[in-house]
Amino acid sequence: MGFFKRHILFRLKNVLLTKAYRMNLLTLEVLCAFCIVPFKISWEEEKVVEVRGTLRRNVTKLLYLFHFVKTVHYLVGLGLRMAGLQVGPSGEYVMTDKLLDYGWLGPIMCTILFRFELTRKSKETVAMMNDAHTLEREAEKEGAMGEASFIEKMAFFKRQVMFRLRNVLLTKAYRMNLLTLEVLCAFCIVPFKISWKEEKVIGVRGRLRRTVTKLLYLFHFGKTVHYLVGLLLRMAGLQVGPSGEYVMTDKLLDYGWLGPIMCTILFRFELTRKSKETVEMMNEAHNLEKEAAKEGLDTVYTQGFFGKAWQVHTLMIYLALFSAPMTVGIFSTLNPCEPCFISWQFLACNSTTWAPSTPEEKIILLISGFIETMFWYQVMGVGVLANLATMFYLTLSLKTFMLRAAKTKIASFGEVKLHYYRRYQVYSTLMNYCMSHVVTPAMIWAWTTILIISWYTLLRYFGRVSFALYTIHAQFAINGMVCLLTEFKIAGDSYDASLNLLSAWRYSVGKSANIKLSKRWLKSCAPLKVRVGATNYFERSTPMIIGSFCVEQVINLILAEKKHL
Repeated sequence: MGFFKRHILFRLKNVLLTKAYRMNLLTLEVLCAFCIVPFKISWEEEKVVEVRGTLRRNVTKLLYLFHFVKTVHYLVGLGLRMAGLQVGPSGEYVMTDKLLDYGWLGPIMCTILFRFELTRKSKETVAMMNDAHTLEREAEKEGAMGEASFIEKMAFFKRQVMFRLRNVLLTKAYRMNLLTLEVLCAFCIVPFKISWKEEKVIGVRGRLRRTVTKLLYLFHFGKTVHYLVGLLLRMAGLQVGPSGEYVMTDKLLDYGWLGPIMCTILFRFELTRKSKETVEMMNEAHNLEKEAAKEGLDTVYTQGFFGKAWQVHTLMIYLALFSAPMTVGIFSTLNPCEPCFISWQFLACNSTTWAPSTPEEKIILLISGFIETMFWYQVMGVGVLANLATMFYLTLSLKTFMLRAAKTKIASFGEVKLHYYRRYQVYSTLMNYCMSHVVTPAMIWAWTTILIISWYTLLRYFGRVSFALYTIHAQFAINGMVCLLTEFKIAGDSYDASLNLLSAWRYSVGKSANIKLSKRWLKSCAPLKVRVGATNYFERSTPMIIGSFCVEQVINLILAEKKHL
């Protein structure tokens, strides 16, 4: 995959860079990638070179033959139509056919000429392109290009774009973390403004970014207030749907979505209040992972069953992040008369089966669906950010540390290992300060609520509610189970793994040269904990306890409903 990555990264890099020679390279690469000219070329660094790949040559020949046959077909048809031997469906050679033929004749003839000419002089053409690129690079280095001031203005943007594009195709854990956070924060999901410089999180000063952040934050705040006020009115019996009552679909929507929305509010204010510490926490996590990567250790993303499980889990996060809001948006357009949707406020819903009929109503419905999608994109984004920040970094870093110890076969205590472990202690302290008091408890409460409501809906209301609503709850249930079996489990594993490591170090202290000093060092080491509040923390049995609690509550709800009936 290395060859593929290098080429893809280089092509992506050229897309958003505005220097002249790179734009030339991009234009030629786009043309030659689709084999518009028959000589095979590719790029090495910023130089045009001939490519020897058999696959590329075969694809080029096939596409060249396809284009040649299509051109012959066009020219033969043109000759027949000009001679009156071929007509359209109307039975005559109408003006539309003539305009198409005359308008397309020039480009097609030029394409034929260009192909044969560039094929005949392919070697000289390659040399010409390389000379042009070399001259432009030299002029740029000397500051002689007219676009220099513009390039300087675009430098910050280019660095950010390059870093983001580079992360897209690389699968190491710290780069995937950066990519995930960048995707979330690029859409202003959290109100503090962050961006990336090289591989470090920094505060961004751009006025446009701050303005967009504030506008989206106000939009999200207004939509949340609208939802909560409507929920209170519906709970008090002052707001009902077109059916004249607070039906089960309304209740399931309200109960199922109350947890994520309330957690979003808490996460926003908590992350804003501790934005500086959150940035430090992210940078520390990335530094730990980069050090492991420099030492040649693969992260848990790429090793064994655990690595595959994390890859699947990350894919599920991305799918949920983009598919769940789209599902909600589609559901709001298919069921516009649900009281929790904003479309209900602007449409003349007079029954549960109402459908838009006028163009104005359809436009309102589409705009409302887009608003619901954006709103739920932000809700899901903040939830993903909280999940990753709470469980993701510490456990991945700690697993990498344990892999290092296992790979080098040194479970004995030493100064170097103490240095690494102290850094993990500093990081866990930062993480617990940012997350343990609000974010982690709220996340546990939210996932527990989501699992109970979703499984209850799936078991009791199959065929009794709309398919879109059923799909939403099914997706939430799957995501909750994945979170329970991966993130919650690994948060508990971090405590057990660090405890076992400290236990092994205690047995090896006697082998060190300075026993007293080693014992003092070892006393300063404590197990790494993902805390919940001030005193509680995750253990290996925590996911099992949460899962059994959810199962018990679902059973209790079903039994209570049967008893009531």
